[in-house]
Amino acid sequence: MKWNNDRWWKSYKPGDKLKGGNAKQKLVSVVIPEEQGPSKLPSVAEILKLKGDVTRGKAVAGRCISCHVIGDLGLDVGPNLTGFGKRFPADVVARAIVEPSAEISLGFEGQHLRTHQDKLDIMGVVLADGDPVIIRSMGGITQSIPASDLKSRQPMKRSLMLSADQLGLTAQDVADVVEYLRSSEE
Repeated sequence: MKWNNDRWWKSYKPGDKLKGGNAKQKLVSVVIPEEQGPSKLPSVAEILKLKGDVTRGKAVAGRCISCHVIGDLGLDVGPNLTGFGKRFPADVVARAIVEPSAEISLGFEGQHLRTHQDKLDIMGVVLADGDPVIIRSMGGITQSIPASDLKSRQPMKRSLMLSADQLGLTAQDVADVVEYLRSSEE
């Protein structure tokens, strides 16, 4: 007997199974914690007095690529950092790391969505504002939420990016990352 894959698949009716909701995406909650209290780091001016090291800065910047692209590496959640250090003065680069909510890049304003069905909180950048609403969160998690499942949607009053304190960076780490981004050929 000759096996006919096409007929077997047709008899299984995969299109009906997919339409029936078996392929429905499970949404996950993504909450970006607020910073607790003032920064423990010295001022940006004091940080910039430290001598940064490009090699150490590149290693520390490995924490950034879960949300930012640097050269050929990283995820496209926050602004692309390739050439960022060459386009802006050192104090702007350092402040963006230490106080990410001080200035949020256009197009990267965070939204806080809450769903009806699972009562999930999802924070991220809205990529598509139709039905479904598509949102991308930290780590590149991209989710599609049916408009009918949205209970609320609020603009965030802070950055989606964690501060240097929340990332566990020291003043020297910040100086090193600034030096790396300012000298990077990427």
